[in-house]
Amino acid sequence: MWKSIFLIIIFVFAVLVSISGMVNQRFRPQSQTSVQKLKRIVNNSVNNVEESTPDFFEVIKKTDLNISSFTGKKNSYSGVNNADANFSGKSFIGEILEKSNFNGSLLTGTSFQNTILEKSGFEGAQGNGVNFTYANLDGAKLTAAFFSGGDFTNASLREVVGRGAYLKDSKFNDADVSFSRFSGSDFSDASFIKTYSVSANFSHAILKNVDFSGADLSGVRFNDASLIDAKMNGANVRLADFSGANLQGADLSTVVNLQIEQIRQACGDDRTLLPDGITIDPCEIAGL
Repeated sequence: MWKSIFLIIIFVFAVLVSISGMVNQRFRPQSQTSVQKLKRIVNNSVNNVEESTPDFFEVIKKTDLNISSFTGKKNSYSGVNNADANFSGKSFIGEILEKSNFNGSLLTGTSFQNTILEKSGFEGAQGNGVNFTYANLDGAKLTAAFFSGGDFTNASLREVVGRGAYLKDSKFNDADVSFSRFSGSDFSDASFIKTYSVSANFSHAILKNVDFSGADLSGVRFNDASLIDAKMNGANVRLADFSGANLQGADLSTVVNLQIEQIRQACGDDRTLLPDGITIDPCEIAGL
């Protein structure tokens, strides 16, 4: 009898052990999720970043992460505050950086090629040879920016505010600068070949030796601008405002849709080239 009782106890104990194992297996924590992995890696990396360079981008770089493996998208740092930082020589190719703050930053040799920078701030930023080719800068602020020798080829700069910017010797070929405001800016020796510039504002701007060949300049405001030695071969100047502009040495001989009323208040010299039948007053007489 005791033997039978002992066997029953052993059997019950075995059943209990089996049930306990099943419960533990069912409620055992699963492997870490992607979010948990990301949090762990970033936390570890933050601890490894030198205190002297508390840079968000440095933290991300030290993680050796591919953000797309977690989000399925390209790296995105939208809305990040990078004011007064030094990003010279850095590459942001293909990044998503809309509404970011680069005001006052140093950007010499920085590449924003094919980068989304809509409504971002570059006010007071400076750097030679910045690459903005194919970038989206719609609605960005470039007031007082210093980007000498910048490359904006094929970039979109619709409704940009860039008053008083220094963009000497920059390239805007095949770019879209429509409805942008660059009053008082310096574009000396810049290139706007085949640029779409409808209703842009270049009033009081320095446009000396700028090449606007093939550009659409419909409705552009050039009032009181310096267009000395500018070239507009084949450009469309329909309804463009040249009142008060200095056209000394400028070549408008092949522009289309130019009416004499548009340059009646402008001035030029004996080097100024205009379409047949259109004349311009000398700058000495006009007092400009």
